[in-house]
Amino acid sequence: MNRRIAFNTLTTLTALVFLPGAISSAASQHTSLHFVGLGSAGANIIRHIKQQGIRGTYTSINWYPDSVVPDEGIHHIHHEYPRELRKCNPNGKQNIPLTGEMKTALSGEEFYVVVCGLGGFTGTSLIYPALRLLKAEGKNYLALCTLPWQGEGRFRNNYALEKQQELIVFENIRYYHHSAIYKKYDDIPASRVFAYANEEVHNLFMQFIK
Repeated sequence: MNRRIAFNTLTTLTALVFLPGAISSAASQHTSLHFVGLGSAGANIIRHIKQQGIRGTYTSINWYPDSVVPDEGIHHIHHEYPRELRKCNPNGKQNIPLTGEMKTALSGEEFYVVVCGLGGFTGTSLIYPALRLLKAEGKNYLALCTLPWQGEGRFRNNYALEKQQELIVFENIRYYHHSAIYKKYDDIPASRVFAYANEEVHNLFMQFIK
């Protein structure tokens, strides 16, 4: 594993590394934050952040079954990783180009907080194109990515590390490892890991903007 990746992963087992003060200042100077959740993990985290009363624009780029009504107050852009490519092999590891609607959502003058869980299909396929666009257009942004724990399987864990390596070219991106939940809480059931992780990422973001 790349030593820089290994260091970043290790330091985020218990806490999200703070960004330089200049980035925090940039966020505080903006009258509006724009939270963008990529994939199901990102969508769940920004939903939780919104429920805590943090003002801003919220956009979810995700797929929902027809029976699920997207949350009120969150702009939903329907997107699903192509089902024919949704396999645990190289076909399932492709970056997907942003649609016009996605590019429009990322073209404002807000401070963008892009949230994604690495290792799956939809969100992981969009994080690189999204950050590349924000960087190319000189947008202020912070990216928060969660990393899977061992129980989520070899494919997700390996893919997450590969994507982490690919994202080295971007600044202002930090990682939170789900295994930190087990270090902080005793005897937590697997079914509650993601709920706890949502709150942990929210708490870390709140420390960032103080």
